[in-house]
Amino acid sequence: MSSVPGWKRAGGNLLTLVSGSALSRGLAAVTMIVVARQVGPEGYGELSSAVAVAALASSLFSLGLDGWLLYQGGARPEALGESAASALLLRTALGPVWIAGLWAVAPLLNAEAFPRLLLLLAGLALWIEGINQVTWSTFKARLENNLNLVLMTAAALLFLSATLVLATRHEQATAAYLGGRLVAALVATLLSVLLLSRKVNLPIARQNLRKAFRETLPYAASVLFAAIYGRADLAIVANELGPAASGEYAPALNLVSALSLVPAALFGVAVPFLGRRRAEGQPWLERTAFRLIALTAAAGVAAGSALAAVARPLVTILYGQPFEASSSSLALLGGVLALRFPNMALAAILVAVGWQKQRVVVQALAAVSNIVLNLAIVHTAGVQGVAIVYVVTEFVLLVGCLAAAVAWARTRHNPSPERA
Repeated sequence: MSSVPGWKRAGGNLLTLVSGSALSRGLAAVTMIVVARQVGPEGYGELSSAVAVAALASSLFSLGLDGWLLYQGGARPEALGESAASALLLRTALGPVWIAGLWAVAPLLNAEAFPRLLLLLAGLALWIEGINQVTWSTFKARLENNLNLVLMTAAALLFLSATLVLATRHEQATAAYLGGRLVAALVATLLSVLLLSRKVNLPIARQNLRKAFRETLPYAASVLFAAIYGRADLAIVANELGPAASGEYAPALNLVSALSLVPAALFGVAVPFLGRRRAEGQPWLERTAFRLIALTAAAGVAAGSALAAVARPLVTILYGQPFEASSSSLALLGGVLALRFPNMALAAILVAVGWQKQRVVVQALAAVSNIVLNLAIVHTAGVQGVAIVYVVTEFVLLVGCLAAAVAWARTRHNPSPERA
């Protein structure tokens, strides 16, 4: 009997993961809105900038292990426990070294835009959350997203609860809210790891660690480049224009991230699903892949257009009058949301068929163009110019990944061995 999951199971997993992502991201968005209303535009800019810089550097310990686990779930589901154990150990062990490095380089940054204490707290929170994400990725790879729905929602509720406790005390220090995020992440991660250890055998072997470290390098590069074109703009705005400007841009950026839950969930389900279909040699894989691109492109246009249309009232309702200037950036970033749908579908296809290295090349091009363009226009075009650069970056990703997908499809009709 084939071990490949059927369409019904894949569809159920997608619906469950979208539901879990919607709940967790919705709760996270509410949490950040509460924080923004408490600390104001400048404080929110400092907090968001610290998280952005920490996220930019996080690939040095995260190593792209989440994407690698999704691929393993499709290519080698029988060895997923070994892969998960290696991922947990690597991410846990590398985190303290990364935190020490982050603390050491903090004095080299603009102290007004990136306070050292905020960088430390943001780094600690991202490290603990990164360990938690290994458990989520393992359950995604097993297509057990009913567990992820519970775990993701629990983590978001813990963060929201900590934030509400601080808000009811009228706390206005941004460091306090990052501290609350860290405490919530610790509790959520302990619960997730405990559940994973009960559901999955996690054998640890030295050869598995070496193998995981070697195989995950293309995924680590992918995470690094994705962090650059997804976070570098906020860091550049903060460093060049100050916390007030980053406080204007951060709400728009965070809303687009929250609204990307559907394409993100699609990626989490499509990689193991398509990967197992490929391993079984399904002849219709190519047709399915390109239908997926067409469907997500149509959905992206609808979502991006809707966001642009409601940007101004949405920002005012959610964040309040002090953040009204963010609405112009949010309207422009509707283009990012529109392009992200087909981009995540393309990313899932390339990862599932073993073309991660080719995807990394495209991501590198997008990351370099993003930094160059942002540095060139940030002082003349300001925050809205940076938003336009983000849209251009997503378009570069779309063109490059589509070209890679077409090249892969051609190899399906070529008798030569498929590239890995």
